[in-house]
Amino acid sequence: SRRQRQMCIRDRHETNRLTHEIAIPLIFFNLLVMLDWITLTSITESFIAYPISVGVLAMICFSIWYFLMSLKLGLMLLPMMIALLALGNFTPTWLVITLGVIGWVIQLMGHLVWEKNSPNFVTNLIQFLVGPIFFLALVTGDWEVGKHQIKEQAVGV
Repeated sequence: SRRQRQMCIRDRHETNRLTHEIAIPLIFFNLLVMLDWITLTSITESFIAYPISVGVLAMICFSIWYFLMSLKLGLMLLPMMIALLALGNFTPTWLVITLGVIGWVIQLMGHLVWEKNSPNFVTNLIQFLVGPIFFLALVTGDWEVGKHQIKEQAVGV
């Protein structure tokens, strides 16, 4: 996709790519869990309340967008996001915040120290959401860095 090509073009340094492998999962965990702290409503059934949070709605929206980019990768990301939200329920607030700060420091160091440019999301906030699917595409081999193409057919991007 065009957004993944943009990430690939701006993130060329190997050390910077390594920082992304650490930072992107930490930042994404931090984002989802902090959004999950904002409860909008709850559905009660049989005296059990099921909270509906901004994090759950964000996960649904992210999933739809990821499915449009790549059904295969979107289907892989959905259970990961569910697991992150579940893990967030057992993670102390201080640790969620600390992991987010660590993730951002690593991410920004990768760009400032090795890449000598700003992260893509600085000029286009949508790029922030491309990080997880791009990272997964690299890990699964669905995106080959040198070829600038995704093996799956990307739709609507």
